[in-house]
Amino acid sequence: MSEIVKKEKGTKFVFVCGAGYRARELIAHAREAGMTNNVELDRIGIEITRLNALTLRDIFAANGVDVAPIVPKEIDVLRSAIVEHRVVVCGGFVEGSTTDTDSAMAAETANCKLIINVSHIGYVHDRDPKKFSGAEKKERLTYEELIRISSAGDERKPGSNVIFDEIAAKLAARSMIEIRFVDGKIENFDAAVHGKPHNGTTVK
Repeated sequence: MSEIVKKEKGTKFVFVCGAGYRARELIAHAREAGMTNNVELDRIGIEITRLNALTLRDIFAANGVDVAPIVPKEIDVLRSAIVEHRVVVCGGFVEGSTTDTDSAMAAETANCKLIINVSHIGYVHDRDPKKFSGAEKKERLTYEELIRISSAGDERKPGSNVIFDEIAAKLAARSMIEIRFVDGKIENFDAAVHGKPHNGTTVK
């Protein structure tokens, strides 16, 4: 990842880290212990995203990348950091939101027209493949199609997992931000950065 970023000398990057399975585990434990306040449960997930962001920031710094020394917790701080540095790494911003929405907000703030969504699943399916054996993977989607798919699975619960949340899809649509979904393989991220064929869905 660091080498790809360093090669793109004229390009700025904002990385928004998710929380992943660690947050889901901790939120589940908190619920078992009696915590029911969704805002407090959201905060657990947000803190995990920021811990992941600190780790990624330190990796970039160790590899000579011009990365902002802070992990922004607010959009205004992100706006200033992206002016001063070529790379900014952040986690979640606000309770009730997912890092998909945070990514879309970051893209709008930075006047960026591309989001690369990296996860273990590269393709968006027309239905949840975990629930429907006949779910069809899509190489290309319109914003309207992504919004429809997202709205069907976006429960907005702390620790929930959806391919891309509905609000994020709507933000991308209103600002015409292209979304390229890729799996976790570095070669597919590199291809997505350069607009080349990659193992995942493209939304525009």
